[in-house]
Amino acid sequence: MNKTIFDIAAIKRLKLETINTLNRQDFRFFITLNFNGVKDDLKAQDLIRKFLNLLNAEVFGKRSSKSVVIACSLEKHKSGNYHLHIISEDPTSRILSESRKLNFNYRNIIKKCWEATDIRMARISISCPDKSSWFKEIYDQEGVIEYILKEFDRGRTDVIQWDLSNFHGDRIL
Repeated sequence: MNKTIFDIAAIKRLKLETINTLNRQDFRFFITLNFNGVKDDLKAQDLIRKFLNLLNAEVFGKRSSKSVVIACSLEKHKSGNYHLHIISEDPTSRILSESRKLNFNYRNIIKKCWEATDIRMARISISCPDKSSWFKEIYDQEGVIEYILKEFDRGRTDVIQWDLSNFHGDRIL
Protein backbone atom coordinates (compact mmCIF):
# COMPACT_ATOMS: atom_id res chain seq x y z
CA MET A 1 0.00 0.00 0.00
CA ASN A 2 1.40 3.39 -0.98
CA LYS A 3 1.30 6.13 1.58
CA THR A 4 0.07 9.50 0.46
CA ILE A 5 1.88 12.71 1.28
CA PHE A 6 -0.88 13.36 3.83
CA ASP A 7 -0.25 10.03 5.59
CA ILE A 8 3.46 10.77 5.77
CA ALA A 9 2.82 14.28 7.12
CA ALA A 10 0.38 12.92 9.73
CA ILE A 11 2.91 10.29 10.87
CA LYS A 12 5.64 12.92 11.15
CA ARG A 13 3.34 15.17 13.18
CA LEU A 14 2.36 12.29 15.47
CA LYS A 15 6.02 11.33 15.96
CA LEU A 16 6.92 14.93 16.85
CA GLU A 17 4.04 15.14 19.33
CA THR A 18 5.16 11.84 20.88
CA ILE A 19 8.75 13.09 21.19
CA ASN A 20 7.51 16.29 22.84
CA THR A 21 5.30 14.31 25.27
CA LEU A 22 8.13 11.96 26.26
CA ASN A 23 10.63 14.81 26.58
CA ARG A 24 8.52 16.37 29.35
CA GLN A 25 9.83 13.63 31.66
CA ASP A 26 13.27 13.23 33.16
CA PHE A 27 14.16 9.70 32.09
CA ARG A 28 17.45 8.34 33.44
CA PHE A 29 17.63 4.74 32.21
CA PHE A 30 17.23 2.99 28.86
CA ILE A 31 16.36 -0.69 29.24
CA THR A 32 15.96 -3.36 26.55
CA LEU A 33 14.22 -6.62 27.45
CA ASN A 34 13.61 -9.49 25.05
CA PHE A 35 10.85 -12.02 24.92
CA ASN A 36 11.74 -15.60 24.07
CA GLY A 37 9.31 -16.85 21.43
CA VAL A 38 6.61 -14.21 22.02
CA LYS A 39 5.16 -13.18 18.67
CA ASP A 40 1.72 -12.11 19.82
CA ASP A 41 1.34 -8.50 20.93
CA LEU A 42 -1.42 -9.30 23.46
CA LYS A 43 0.79 -11.92 25.13
CA ALA A 44 3.69 -9.43 25.18
CA GLN A 45 1.45 -6.75 26.73
CA ASP A 46 0.23 -9.19 29.41
CA LEU A 47 3.84 -10.04 30.30
CA ILE A 48 4.78 -6.34 30.41
CA ARG A 49 1.82 -5.62 32.70
CA LYS A 50 2.89 -8.44 35.04
CA PHE A 51 6.49 -7.19 34.98
CA LEU A 52 5.46 -3.62 35.82
CA ASN A 53 3.31 -4.81 38.73
CA LEU A 54 6.25 -6.80 40.11
CA LEU A 55 8.60 -3.86 39.53
CA ASN A 56 6.40 -1.32 41.31
CA ALA A 57 5.89 -3.65 44.28
CA GLU A 58 9.64 -4.33 44.50
CA VAL A 59 10.65 -0.66 44.21
CA PHE A 60 8.03 0.96 46.43
CA GLY A 61 6.44 -1.92 48.38
CA LYS A 62 3.28 -3.91 47.72
CA ARG A 63 1.03 -1.50 49.58
CA SER A 64 2.42 1.69 48.10
CA SER A 65 0.33 3.72 45.67
CA LYS A 66 3.50 4.81 43.85
CA SER A 67 4.61 3.63 40.44
CA VAL A 68 7.84 4.01 38.50
CA VAL A 69 7.64 6.78 35.88
CA ILE A 70 8.20 4.80 32.72
CA ALA A 71 7.49 4.67 28.98
CA CYS A 72 7.29 1.35 27.13
CA SER A 73 7.98 0.75 23.45
CA LEU A 74 7.19 -2.65 21.94
CA GLU A 75 9.11 -3.70 18.81
CA LYS A 76 9.39 -6.80 16.68
CA HIS A 77 12.68 -8.41 15.73
CA LYS A 78 13.11 -9.61 12.16
CA SER A 79 12.40 -13.09 13.57
CA GLY A 80 8.94 -11.93 14.61
CA ASN A 81 9.71 -12.07 18.35
CA TYR A 82 8.97 -8.98 20.39
CA HIS A 83 11.35 -6.97 22.50
CA LEU A 84 10.63 -4.16 24.89
CA HIS A 85 12.36 -0.81 25.20
CA ILE A 86 11.78 1.04 28.44
CA ILE A 87 12.82 4.54 29.37
CA SER A 88 12.58 5.06 33.09
CA GLU A 89 13.10 7.58 35.82
CA ASP A 90 15.54 6.84 38.62
CA PRO A 91 12.95 6.11 41.33
CA THR A 92 15.45 6.21 44.21
CA SER A 93 14.50 9.70 45.44
CA ARG A 94 10.82 8.71 45.71
CA ILE A 95 11.49 5.69 47.95
CA LEU A 96 10.43 6.57 51.50
CA SER A 97 11.79 3.54 53.34
CA GLU A 98 15.38 4.27 54.35
CA SER A 99 16.27 0.56 54.52
CA ARG A 100 14.79 -0.02 51.05
CA LYS A 101 16.66 3.03 49.72
CA LEU A 102 19.94 1.99 51.35
CA ASN A 103 19.99 -1.40 49.59
CA PHE A 104 18.44 -0.17 46.34
CA ASN A 105 19.95 -1.44 43.07
CA TYR A 106 17.56 -0.65 40.24
CA ARG A 107 19.39 -2.74 37.64
CA ASN A 108 19.19 -5.85 39.83
CA ILE A 109 15.53 -5.19 40.63
CA ILE A 110 14.69 -4.89 36.91
CA LYS A 111 16.50 -8.19 36.24
CA LYS A 112 14.80 -9.97 39.15
CA CYS A 113 11.32 -8.75 38.16
CA TRP A 114 11.78 -9.48 34.46
CA GLU A 115 12.92 -13.04 35.12
CA ALA A 116 10.11 -13.53 37.66
CA THR A 117 7.58 -12.46 35.03
CA ASP A 118 7.90 -15.72 33.07
CA ILE A 119 11.25 -17.51 33.05
CA ARG A 120 10.42 -19.29 29.78
CA MET A 121 9.56 -16.12 27.87
CA ALA A 122 11.34 -13.26 29.62
CA ARG A 123 15.10 -13.63 29.80
CA ILE A 124 17.84 -11.10 30.43
CA SER A 125 20.38 -13.49 28.90
CA ILE A 126 18.91 -12.95 25.42
CA SER A 127 18.53 -9.17 25.79
CA CYS A 128 22.04 -8.34 24.63
CA PRO A 129 25.15 -10.16 23.45
CA ASP A 130 27.39 -8.82 26.23
CA LYS A 131 24.88 -9.51 29.04
CA SER A 132 25.19 -5.96 30.42
CA SER A 133 24.20 -3.35 27.83
CA TRP A 134 20.48 -4.10 28.28
CA PHE A 135 20.51 -1.47 31.06
CA LYS A 136 22.06 1.91 30.25
CA GLU A 137 22.10 5.34 31.76
CA ILE A 138 20.63 7.99 29.45
CA TYR A 139 22.95 10.84 28.46
CA ASP A 140 21.02 11.97 25.35
CA GLN A 141 17.31 11.67 26.13
CA GLU A 142 16.08 12.95 22.77
CA GLY A 143 18.40 10.53 20.95
CA VAL A 144 17.04 7.59 22.97
CA ILE A 145 13.47 8.71 22.34
CA GLU A 146 14.18 8.96 18.59
CA TYR A 147 15.61 5.43 18.77
CA ILE A 148 12.59 3.87 20.49
CA LEU A 149 10.31 5.62 17.98
CA LYS A 150 12.22 4.46 14.89
CA GLU A 151 9.32 2.25 13.80
CA PHE A 152 7.23 5.38 13.22
CA ASP A 153 9.33 5.81 10.07
CA ARG A 154 8.00 2.42 8.90
CA GLY A 155 4.42 3.51 9.57
CA ARG A 156 4.06 1.70 12.91
CA THR A 157 2.60 4.44 15.09
CA ASP A 158 1.48 2.11 17.91
CA VAL A 159 5.03 1.39 19.11
CA ILE A 160 4.57 3.31 22.39
CA GLN A 161 2.40 1.32 24.75
CA TRP A 162 0.51 4.26 26.23
CA ASP A 163 -1.68 2.08 28.47
CA LEU A 164 1.43 0.45 29.99
CA SER A 165 3.43 3.68 30.36
CA ASN A 166 3.16 5.84 33.46
CA PHE A 167 4.07 9.52 33.51
CA HIS A 168 2.60 10.60 36.85
CA GLY A 169 4.18 8.09 39.26
CA ASP A 170 0.95 6.82 40.86
CA ARG A 171 -0.40 3.29 40.56
CA ILE A 172 -3.69 2.82 38.84
CA LEU A 173 -5.62 0.20 40.75
